[in-house]
Amino acid sequence: MYRKTFASLCMAVLLSFGVVACGGGGGSSSSAVATSPPPVVDSTGVVAIAVKDAPSDDFDKIMLTLTSVQLLGNGAPVTVFEGDKTFDLLDLQSFYDMLAVSDQVPVGSYSKIRLRVTDILLIQDDGNGGETVIEADIPANGKIDLNPRGSFTVSADTAILIEIDLDAKKSIHVVGTGSGSYKFRPVVFVDVQERQLLNGLVRVHGTIGDIAEDNSYLELCDVEIQLTTRSNRCVIVNLIPDETSLFDANGDEIDIEDVRNETPPVEATVYGIAVVSTDPEYDDSDSDSDSSSDSNSGSDSDSDSNSNSDSDSDSDDDDTVRMVQVDAIVIQLGPNSAALQLDGTVLTDLNADNEFDFDIAPGQGFTEDSVVTTLVQSATRILSSDLTELDASAIVQGAEAAVAGVLQLGDPDQLKSTLIIIQDDVTAEERLEGPINEILEDTFLLEVEMGDVCVAPTADAEFYSYSDDEGVTREDGLEDLREQFGEAGPLNATVFGKEGFVNGCFQASLIFSYDPADDPEPI
Repeated sequence: MYRKTFASLCMAVLLSFGVVACGGGGGSSSSAVATSPPPVVDSTGVVAIAVKDAPSDDFDKIMLTLTSVQLLGNGAPVTVFEGDKTFDLLDLQSFYDMLAVSDQVPVGSYSKIRLRVTDILLIQDDGNGGETVIEADIPANGKIDLNPRGSFTVSADTAILIEIDLDAKKSIHVVGTGSGSYKFRPVVFVDVQERQLLNGLVRVHGTIGDIAEDNSYLELCDVEIQLTTRSNRCVIVNLIPDETSLFDANGDEIDIEDVRNETPPVEATVYGIAVVSTDPEYDDSDSDSDSSSDSNSGSDSDSDSNSNSDSDSDSDDDDTVRMVQVDAIVIQLGPNSAALQLDGTVLTDLNADNEFDFDIAPGQGFTEDSVVTTLVQSATRILSSDLTELDASAIVQGAEAAVAGVLQLGDPDQLKSTLIIIQDDVTAEERLEGPINEILEDTFLLEVEMGDVCVAPTADAEFYSYSDDEGVTREDGLEDLREQFGEAGPLNATVFGKEGFVNGCFQASLIFSYDPADDPEPI
């Protein structure tokens, strides 16, 4: 299979954008909350928040309502997001949801990120055309404290990108066999990056504003992102020659001149990667993306492929404020509802007409066992889940994929794809749960139905403790587990890892410890 590293993807991903004042474009007003803060000064920096979820097949929808995100340091908590944002976590398996951008975060060191969650609804198809809705119990009054790997610093000349990755499958537990009650014991990972994030693409919808005369970028306005910034409700979307694909509302390939000729307001959905700009005028030419038109480049260049000016990496301009932009991979015109994204399985290899049959996974609004003929166009982008560019030979029978595009009804129906993400093969994950009977030097013994099992944490294993009162707390490692075991009395653990044993021990990459009194049974 031909594989080409897509430089602007390999080093990127996540969520925010350079925020600018809208020039053109109209459209309906955004449902996001926007404030009018004082001008940016050297005492504040830029922070952006994005949310993603790991796959889960236990429910058709998992609706989570988030009301605030705060940064905790030595001073008072700093609110980056506040409102009522409801996600279907299962929609976030392939793309990040952009939540908030603020350039009003006081400079300084921060050690925690605090989320407030009010509702978690678990929704299943009842088999009769309706839905069964279950409300999960939330610990600690909905407070979830996230501890990154060490503290992080917000400064006046940097932009911080924070990725919040919720793992719904690991977080939801049934309380008592046959009770029908569920508890949300949050498994949430957080990653903080200054330049770019590496774990997926961002998806954002809005209305197109101004387009640069040299076609190097456009403004996307009326976005559903909470912006607390010195500017208006628009974000910069960089157009990269030979790397950005554009499609109309019917899913057909177009170019930027076609976009110019559309009658405003023009809605669009953008799939892309987050990059950091240091240009106070928000000029795309000074993006900090690692991308370039040479897709084989692996350098950490501080200028993007469109740059005709000197790199800003050594800029001493005191007025320069780092902002976040999007390097566009795909731009599709049309309303948000037209930009369909579906998860499923490739049923047939690509045929001579560049089509394949795609089995749509349940829980996405289609009848069970729905299969749609999917067209791969010349401008369709094909990526692996680790953000490597692929060619059409990657579309093979049995591959799991996420497909974005436009569904055209007919005989037969056809999904005109704009973006295809081929999910990487991963070894199945196993889960063990039970009392800890003994903690040894590098391992511990977990009591399961088959008897005591040796558990060996991997070198990069994550350790967390849980209580109904405090929620989830990140721990440093086996020594903290040993201390809990010695002080707290009986201690249970849930461990996750790849199937199979090495040297007689289960290789655990995630360990949750908790008092047996707080023990729900896993689903």
